[in-house]
Amino acid sequence: MKKQTRPLNLKESKALIKIRSSADKDLRRGYKAHYFLVAIVVGSACVYLANWTKYDFLTFVFGTIAVLSFSFVVFMPYEIYKDLKRAKLKSKEIDDILHANIIDVTPIRAKQIAVAKEYEDEGDLYIVEIEDGNILYLWDNDYNLRKNFPCLEFEIYSKDFYKLIGWEINPLTDKFKPIVIDAKAKWAYMKKIGGPEHLTIEKKDFKNLVEQINNVA
Repeated sequence: MKKQTRPLNLKESKALIKIRSSADKDLRRGYKAHYFLVAIVVGSACVYLANWTKYDFLTFVFGTIAVLSFSFVVFMPYEIYKDLKRAKLKSKEIDDILHANIIDVTPIRAKQIAVAKEYEDEGDLYIVEIEDGNILYLWDNDYNLRKNFPCLEFEIYSKDFYKLIGWEINPLTDKFKPIVIDAKAKWAYMKKIGGPEHLTIEKKDFKNLVEQINNVA
């Protein structure tokens, strides 16, 4: 599979701008000092009440609230710092892509596609026949391929772009009805042979592989 560099399309640009706007909101929200003042007041009040109450249950309740309040004050600033750092990094990465107006993709032209349905929670496995007798394996672990995939022509986004935008595949043709492999057959095949890694390519005959999986069950 050969990577190509191409300009962003309108759909991708709009998605990046929307994500950039969300990151900006996170940055503007930032560090809210009054949250910590409230936590300190609540924690202090609960310590006082826990010391003066005559009932063990109320002492436990007030003590627990005090611990949670002071834990918020101690640990939350670091969590906020990490969130802001991630938001700044995401904004910069998106700005760089929008400024360059290009992305890396791997175009795929499939001859045939089979889908081995999910059996438990491992996701659907797409078996894509490409050129020269090669098989491309695509796992749909996050259930984000089902809307517009499978199709016979598509692009695979780079890992960095996928992490930003949440799309792994850019469909270029209409949705295609694949060969369906029984979920139990796939599960039995994986237990016996082992499951392929995501986005790996293997030189195998497509028809024989589909028959082999179906015959394991």
